[in-house]
Amino acid sequence: MKEITIRDAVLGDIKIAGVQKEIIDDPNFQRLRYIRQTGFLYLTYPGANHTRFEHSVGTMKVTSGICEVLDIDNEELVLSGLLHDIGHAPFSHQSEDTIYKYTGKNHEQIGIEIMKESSIRDRISDSTLSYKKVVGYMKGRTPSEIISGPVGADRIDYLVRDSYYTGTAYGMIETDRIKSKMAIHNGKVGIKESGIQVAESILIARYYMFMSAYIHHNTLIAGGMFNRALELAIGAGEIDPSSVSKENDYSIMEKLMRSETRAADIAKNIMERRLLKRVYYKPAYNSNVLNTAKEAISGLGIDPEKVIVRLIKLKGSTDDINVIDKRGKVIGKLSQMSDMFTKLKDTLQNKSMLLVAADAKERRRISEALSKAL
Repeated sequence: MKEITIRDAVLGDIKIAGVQKEIIDDPNFQRLRYIRQTGFLYLTYPGANHTRFEHSVGTMKVTSGICEVLDIDNEELVLSGLLHDIGHAPFSHQSEDTIYKYTGKNHEQIGIEIMKESSIRDRISDSTLSYKKVVGYMKGRTPSEIISGPVGADRIDYLVRDSYYTGTAYGMIETDRIKSKMAIHNGKVGIKESGIQVAESILIARYYMFMSAYIHHNTLIAGGMFNRALELAIGAGEIDPSSVSKENDYSIMEKLMRSETRAADIAKNIMERRLLKRVYYKPAYNSNVLNTAKEAISGLGIDPEKVIVRLIKLKGSTDDINVIDKRGKVIGKLSQMSDMFTKLKDTLQNKSMLLVAADAKERRRISEALSKAL
Protein backbone atom coordinates (compact mmCIF):
# COMPACT_ATOMS: atom_id res chain seq x y z
CA MET A 1 0.00 0.00 0.00
CA LYS A 2 1.25 3.45 -0.90
CA GLU A 3 2.80 5.43 1.96
CA ILE A 4 1.30 8.81 2.79
CA THR A 5 2.63 11.70 4.85
CA ILE A 6 0.61 13.64 7.40
CA ARG A 7 2.03 17.10 8.04
CA ASP A 8 1.55 17.65 11.75
CA ALA A 9 1.87 21.15 13.21
CA VAL A 10 3.55 19.85 16.37
CA LEU A 11 5.57 16.76 15.41
CA GLY A 12 6.32 17.45 11.75
CA ASP A 13 5.94 14.82 9.04
CA ILE A 14 4.33 11.53 10.09
CA LYS A 15 4.65 8.61 7.66
CA ILE A 16 1.60 6.37 7.40
CA ALA A 17 1.26 3.08 5.49
CA GLY A 18 -0.36 -0.35 5.56
CA VAL A 19 -2.88 -1.13 8.27
CA GLN A 20 -2.18 2.22 9.95
CA LYS A 21 -3.58 4.02 6.91
CA GLU A 22 -6.53 1.62 6.69
CA ILE A 23 -7.48 2.30 10.31
CA ILE A 24 -7.09 6.06 9.93
CA ASP A 25 -9.44 5.89 6.93
CA ASP A 26 -12.00 3.87 8.93
CA PRO A 27 -15.18 5.84 9.82
CA ASN A 28 -14.78 4.93 13.50
CA PHE A 29 -11.38 6.62 13.55
CA GLN A 30 -12.47 9.55 11.37
CA ARG A 31 -15.05 10.36 14.08
CA LEU A 32 -12.13 11.57 16.19
CA ARG A 33 -11.67 14.51 13.80
CA TYR A 34 -14.79 16.02 15.32
CA ILE A 35 -13.98 15.51 19.00
CA ARG A 36 -11.96 18.30 20.59
CA GLN A 37 -8.93 17.12 22.49
CA THR A 38 -9.47 19.49 25.40
CA GLY A 39 -13.27 19.56 25.64
CA PHE A 40 -14.58 23.07 26.28
CA LEU A 41 -11.16 24.66 26.74
CA TYR A 42 -11.65 26.46 23.40
CA LEU A 43 -14.17 28.74 25.16
CA THR A 44 -11.22 30.19 27.09
CA TYR A 45 -8.32 29.53 24.72
CA PRO A 46 -9.75 30.07 21.20
CA GLY A 47 -6.91 28.17 19.55
CA ALA A 48 -7.67 24.96 21.44
CA ASN A 49 -9.69 23.42 18.63
CA HIS A 50 -7.30 20.53 18.03
CA THR A 51 -8.81 17.06 18.08
CA ARG A 52 -8.43 13.51 19.29
CA PHE A 53 -7.62 12.60 15.69
CA GLU A 54 -4.33 14.48 15.52
CA HIS A 55 -3.43 13.53 19.10
CA SER A 56 -3.93 9.84 18.28
CA VAL A 57 -1.76 10.06 15.19
CA GLY A 58 0.84 11.97 17.20
CA THR A 59 0.80 9.39 19.99
CA MET A 60 1.47 6.70 17.43
CA LYS A 61 4.53 8.59 16.17
CA VAL A 62 5.87 9.18 19.68
CA THR A 63 5.28 5.51 20.54
CA SER A 64 7.24 4.50 17.46
CA GLY A 65 10.08 6.83 18.46
CA ILE A 66 10.26 5.41 21.99
CA CYS A 67 10.27 1.85 20.63
CA GLU A 68 13.16 2.78 18.35
CA VAL A 69 15.17 4.22 21.26
CA LEU A 70 14.47 1.12 23.38
CA ASP A 71 15.24 -1.20 20.44
CA ILE A 72 11.75 -2.70 20.52
CA ASP A 73 10.24 -4.01 17.29
CA ASN A 74 6.52 -4.11 18.08
CA GLU A 75 4.09 -2.92 15.41
CA GLU A 76 1.08 -3.94 17.51
CA LEU A 77 2.21 -1.64 20.31
CA VAL A 78 2.62 1.24 17.86
CA LEU A 79 -0.83 0.53 16.45
CA SER A 80 -2.36 0.56 19.94
CA GLY A 81 -0.85 4.04 20.32
CA LEU A 82 -2.91 5.07 17.31
CA LEU A 83 -6.06 3.45 18.74
CA HIS A 84 -5.71 4.33 22.41
CA ASP A 85 -8.41 7.05 22.27
CA ILE A 86 -10.82 5.43 19.79
CA GLY A 87 -13.44 5.18 22.55
CA HIS A 88 -13.54 8.85 23.51
CA ALA A 89 -16.99 10.40 23.54
CA PRO A 90 -17.95 14.01 22.67
CA PHE A 91 -15.81 16.70 24.29
CA SER A 92 -13.37 14.02 25.46
CA HIS A 93 -13.12 13.69 29.25
CA GLN A 94 -15.95 16.16 29.85
CA SER A 95 -18.61 13.54 29.08
CA GLU A 96 -16.83 10.54 30.57
CA ASP A 97 -18.35 10.69 34.08
CA THR A 98 -21.91 10.82 32.75
CA ILE A 99 -21.32 7.92 30.36
CA TYR A 100 -19.73 5.87 33.14
CA LYS A 101 -22.69 6.64 35.42
CA TYR A 102 -25.11 5.04 32.96
CA THR A 103 -22.97 2.34 31.34
CA GLY A 104 -20.27 1.53 33.89
CA LYS A 105 -17.62 1.83 31.16
CA ASN A 106 -14.71 4.21 30.69
CA HIS A 107 -13.33 5.31 27.33
CA GLU A 108 -10.69 2.55 27.28
CA GLN A 109 -13.33 -0.16 27.67
CA ILE A 110 -15.57 1.51 25.11
CA GLY A 111 -12.63 1.72 22.71
CA ILE A 112 -12.08 -2.03 22.86
CA GLU A 113 -15.80 -2.58 22.22
CA ILE A 114 -15.71 -0.27 19.20
CA MET A 115 -12.78 -2.20 17.78
CA LYS A 116 -14.43 -5.57 18.41
CA GLU A 117 -17.75 -4.61 16.84
CA SER A 118 -16.47 -2.60 13.88
CA SER A 119 -14.44 -3.01 10.73
CA ILE A 120 -11.30 -2.06 12.66
CA ARG A 121 -11.03 -5.61 13.96
CA ASP A 122 -11.20 -6.98 10.41
CA ARG A 123 -8.63 -4.49 9.17
CA ILE A 124 -6.14 -5.61 11.83
CA SER A 125 -6.95 -9.32 11.46
CA ASP A 126 -6.52 -9.13 7.68
CA SER A 127 -3.05 -7.64 8.11
CA THR A 128 0.08 -9.36 9.39
CA LEU A 129 -0.52 -8.00 12.90
CA SER A 130 -2.19 -9.66 15.88
CA TYR A 131 -5.53 -8.18 16.88
CA LYS A 132 -5.26 -10.02 20.23
CA LYS A 133 -1.95 -8.30 21.02
CA VAL A 134 -3.31 -4.85 20.14
CA VAL A 135 -6.25 -5.38 22.51
CA GLY A 136 -3.87 -6.68 25.18
CA TYR A 137 -1.82 -3.49 25.05
CA MET A 138 -4.97 -1.38 25.24
CA LYS A 139 -5.89 -3.31 28.39
CA GLY A 140 -2.52 -2.53 29.96
CA ARG A 141 -0.35 -5.46 29.00
CA THR A 142 3.41 -4.85 29.38
CA PRO A 143 5.00 -2.75 27.90
CA SER A 144 1.93 -0.56 27.36
CA GLU A 145 3.54 1.91 29.81
CA ILE A 146 5.37 3.16 26.72
CA ILE A 147 2.02 4.67 25.74
CA SER A 148 0.15 5.25 28.99
CA GLY A 149 2.86 5.57 31.66
CA PRO A 150 3.86 8.72 33.58
CA VAL A 151 6.39 9.58 30.86
CA GLY A 152 4.58 7.70 28.08
CA ALA A 153 3.77 8.68 24.51
CA ASP A 154 0.21 9.76 25.30
CA ARG A 155 1.32 12.27 27.90
CA ILE A 156 4.28 13.51 25.88
CA ASP A 157 2.08 14.24 22.87
CA TYR A 158 -0.82 15.88 24.65
CA LEU A 159 1.37 18.13 26.78
CA VAL A 160 3.25 19.51 23.80
CA ARG A 161 0.14 19.63 21.59
CA ASP A 162 -2.13 21.25 24.17
CA SER A 163 0.55 23.79 25.04
CA TYR A 164 1.00 24.66 21.37
CA TYR A 165 -2.69 25.17 20.64
CA THR A 166 -3.52 27.03 23.85
CA GLY A 167 -0.52 29.30 23.45
CA THR A 168 0.76 28.49 26.94
CA ALA A 169 4.39 27.60 27.62
CA TYR A 170 3.85 25.23 30.55
CA GLY A 171 3.64 22.03 28.50
CA MET A 172 6.65 22.65 26.29
CA ILE A 173 8.95 19.74 27.09
CA GLU A 174 11.99 18.29 25.34
CA THR A 175 10.42 15.26 23.69
CA ASP A 176 13.61 13.93 22.09
CA ARG A 177 15.53 14.17 25.35
CA ILE A 178 12.74 12.43 27.24
CA LYS A 179 12.79 9.55 24.78
CA SER A 180 16.58 9.29 24.99
CA LYS A 181 16.42 8.94 28.78
CA MET A 182 13.87 6.12 28.81
CA ALA A 183 14.94 2.56 29.65
CA ILE A 184 13.32 -0.82 30.13
CA HIS A 185 13.83 -3.53 32.76
CA ASN A 186 12.00 -6.88 32.74
CA GLY A 187 9.48 -5.43 30.34
CA LYS A 188 8.75 -2.44 32.61
CA VAL A 189 9.46 1.06 31.36
CA GLY A 190 11.67 3.26 33.51
CA ILE A 191 13.90 6.30 33.33
CA LYS A 192 17.68 6.33 33.33
CA GLU A 193 19.43 7.63 36.42
CA SER A 194 20.76 10.49 34.30
CA GLY A 195 17.18 11.34 33.29
CA ILE A 196 15.70 12.13 36.70
CA GLN A 197 15.46 15.84 35.89
CA VAL A 198 13.81 15.00 32.57
CA ALA A 199 11.17 12.93 34.37
CA GLU A 200 10.63 15.76 36.83
CA SER A 201 10.13 18.20 33.97
CA ILE A 202 7.28 16.27 32.37
CA LEU A 203 5.47 15.74 35.68
CA ILE A 204 5.83 19.40 36.61
CA ALA A 205 4.67 20.46 33.14
CA ARG A 206 1.55 18.36 33.54
CA TYR A 207 0.82 19.91 36.93
CA TYR A 208 1.07 23.45 35.57
CA MET A 209 -1.04 22.60 32.52
CA PHE A 210 -3.73 21.32 34.87
CA MET A 211 -3.64 24.47 36.99
CA SER A 212 -3.53 26.94 34.09
CA ALA A 213 -5.64 25.19 31.45
CA TYR A 214 -7.25 21.81 32.10
CA ILE A 215 -9.13 22.91 35.23
CA HIS A 216 -9.78 26.50 34.18
CA HIS A 217 -13.09 27.44 35.81
CA ASN A 218 -14.88 28.25 32.53
CA THR A 219 -13.92 24.87 31.08
CA LEU A 220 -15.31 23.10 34.14
CA ILE A 221 -18.47 25.22 34.21
CA ALA A 222 -19.20 24.52 30.53
CA GLY A 223 -18.52 20.83 31.15
CA GLY A 224 -20.89 20.82 34.11
CA MET A 225 -23.62 22.50 32.06
CA PHE A 226 -23.09 20.03 29.21
CA ASN A 227 -23.40 17.01 31.48
CA ARG A 228 -26.54 18.44 33.05
CA ALA A 229 -28.07 18.86 29.59
CA LEU A 230 -26.97 15.37 28.62
CA GLU A 231 -28.55 13.85 31.73
CA LEU A 232 -31.83 15.69 31.09
CA ALA A 233 -31.97 14.35 27.54
CA ILE A 234 -31.08 10.83 28.70
CA GLY A 235 -33.68 11.01 31.46
CA ALA A 236 -36.32 12.01 28.92
CA GLY A 237 -35.44 9.05 26.72
CA GLU A 238 -34.22 11.30 23.92
CA ILE A 239 -30.65 9.99 23.98
CA ASP A 240 -29.49 6.44 24.62
CA PRO A 241 -26.47 6.65 27.00
CA SER A 242 -24.86 3.63 25.32
CA SER A 243 -24.85 5.48 21.99
CA VAL A 244 -23.20 8.70 23.20
CA SER A 245 -19.71 7.32 22.53
CA LYS A 246 -20.63 7.01 18.86
CA GLU A 247 -21.43 10.72 18.60
CA ASN A 248 -19.08 13.66 18.10
CA ASP A 249 -19.07 17.21 19.48
CA TYR A 250 -21.31 18.57 16.76
CA SER A 251 -23.84 15.75 16.52
CA ILE A 252 -24.42 15.58 20.28
CA MET A 253 -24.91 19.33 20.58
CA GLU A 254 -27.38 19.25 17.70
CA LYS A 255 -29.38 16.56 19.50
CA LEU A 256 -29.32 18.50 22.75
CA MET A 257 -30.47 21.69 21.07
CA ARG A 258 -33.44 19.78 19.61
CA SER A 259 -34.40 18.42 23.02
CA GLU A 260 -37.87 19.08 24.38
CA THR A 261 -36.39 19.46 27.86
CA ARG A 262 -34.37 22.29 29.39
CA ALA A 263 -31.35 20.63 27.82
CA ALA A 264 -32.03 22.70 24.69
CA ASP A 265 -31.65 26.01 26.53
CA ILE A 266 -28.53 24.82 28.33
CA ALA A 267 -26.93 23.66 25.07
CA LYS A 268 -27.77 26.95 23.39
CA ASN A 269 -26.21 28.87 26.27
CA ILE A 270 -23.01 26.85 25.89
CA MET A 271 -22.91 27.47 22.14
CA GLU A 272 -23.35 31.19 22.69
CA ARG A 273 -20.93 31.17 25.66
CA ARG A 274 -23.52 32.33 28.14
CA LEU A 275 -22.07 30.31 30.99
CA LEU A 276 -22.98 30.21 34.64
CA LYS A 277 -20.77 32.59 36.60
CA ARG A 278 -18.03 31.57 38.99
CA VAL A 279 -19.01 32.19 42.60
CA TYR A 280 -16.28 30.25 44.39
CA TYR A 281 -13.17 28.47 43.14
CA LYS A 282 -10.51 27.82 45.75
CA PRO A 283 -8.33 25.01 47.11
CA ALA A 284 -10.17 22.58 49.37
CA TYR A 285 -8.28 20.59 51.97
CA ASN A 286 -11.31 19.33 53.94
CA SER A 287 -12.92 16.16 52.57
CA ASN A 288 -16.36 17.35 53.78
CA VAL A 289 -16.24 20.68 51.96
CA LEU A 290 -18.37 19.45 49.04
CA ASN A 291 -21.26 18.36 51.27
CA THR A 292 -20.94 21.53 53.34
CA ALA A 293 -21.21 23.70 50.23
CA LYS A 294 -24.18 21.75 48.86
CA GLU A 295 -26.04 21.99 52.17
CA ALA A 296 -25.43 25.74 52.40
CA ILE A 297 -26.78 26.28 48.88
CA SER A 298 -29.75 23.91 49.21
CA GLY A 299 -31.06 26.00 52.08
CA LEU A 300 -31.47 28.98 49.76
CA GLY A 301 -34.18 27.34 47.67
CA ILE A 302 -32.41 28.07 44.37
CA ASP A 303 -33.29 26.07 41.26
CA PRO A 304 -30.65 23.26 41.11
CA GLU A 305 -30.46 23.74 37.33
CA LYS A 306 -28.93 27.16 37.95
CA VAL A 307 -26.10 26.00 40.22
CA ILE A 308 -23.02 23.83 39.71
CA VAL A 309 -21.06 22.51 42.69
CA ARG A 310 -18.01 20.38 41.88
CA LEU A 311 -14.98 19.12 43.78
CA ILE A 312 -12.05 18.85 41.40
CA LYS A 313 -9.35 16.38 42.40
CA LEU A 314 -5.95 16.83 40.80
CA LYS A 315 -4.55 13.87 38.90
CA GLY A 316 -1.08 12.37 39.11
CA SER A 317 -0.72 11.53 42.80
CA THR A 318 -0.21 7.84 41.96
CA ASP A 319 2.43 8.47 39.31
CA ASP A 320 5.82 6.88 39.85
CA ILE A 321 8.47 5.21 37.71
CA ASN A 322 11.52 3.00 38.10
CA VAL A 323 14.96 4.58 37.95
CA ILE A 324 17.47 2.38 36.11
CA ASP A 325 21.27 2.64 36.34
CA LYS A 326 23.89 2.19 33.61
CA ARG A 327 23.98 -1.57 34.19
CA GLY A 328 20.26 -1.84 33.52
CA LYS A 329 19.31 -2.48 37.15
CA VAL A 330 16.47 -0.79 39.02
CA ILE A 331 17.94 1.31 41.82
CA GLY A 332 14.68 2.72 43.16
CA LYS A 333 11.57 4.70 42.37
CA LEU A 334 11.53 8.31 41.23
CA SER A 335 9.61 9.15 44.41
CA GLN A 336 12.58 7.87 46.43
CA MET A 337 15.20 9.78 44.46
CA SER A 338 13.56 13.13 43.75
CA ASP A 339 12.53 15.52 46.52
CA MET A 340 10.79 17.69 43.95
CA PHE A 341 8.70 14.80 42.70
CA THR A 342 7.79 13.72 46.24
CA LYS A 343 6.59 17.23 47.11
CA LEU A 344 4.54 17.36 43.93
CA LYS A 345 2.91 13.99 44.70
CA ASP A 346 2.01 15.24 48.19
CA THR A 347 0.49 18.40 46.70
CA LEU A 348 -1.59 16.42 44.22
CA GLN A 349 -2.72 13.94 46.86
CA ASN A 350 -3.82 16.50 49.42
CA LYS A 351 -5.14 19.31 47.25
CA SER A 352 -8.56 19.59 45.62
CA MET A 353 -10.45 22.55 44.18
CA LEU A 354 -14.02 23.46 45.08
CA LEU A 355 -15.93 25.11 42.26
CA VAL A 356 -19.32 26.76 42.66
CA ALA A 357 -20.98 28.48 39.70
CA ALA A 358 -24.45 29.93 39.40
CA ASP A 359 -26.82 32.18 37.53
CA ALA A 360 -25.59 35.77 37.82
CA LYS A 361 -28.72 36.77 39.76
CA GLU A 362 -27.91 34.27 42.52
CA ARG A 363 -24.19 34.95 42.92
CA ARG A 364 -24.45 37.29 45.88
CA ARG A 365 -26.76 35.07 47.96
CA ILE A 366 -24.68 31.97 47.30
CA SER A 367 -21.42 33.80 48.04
CA GLU A 368 -22.76 34.99 51.40
CA ALA A 369 -23.99 31.49 52.29
CA LEU A 370 -20.63 29.95 51.41
CA SER A 371 -18.73 32.57 53.39
CA LYS A 372 -20.65 31.54 56.51
CA ALA A 373 -20.41 27.80 55.88
CA LEU A 374 -16.81 27.37 54.74
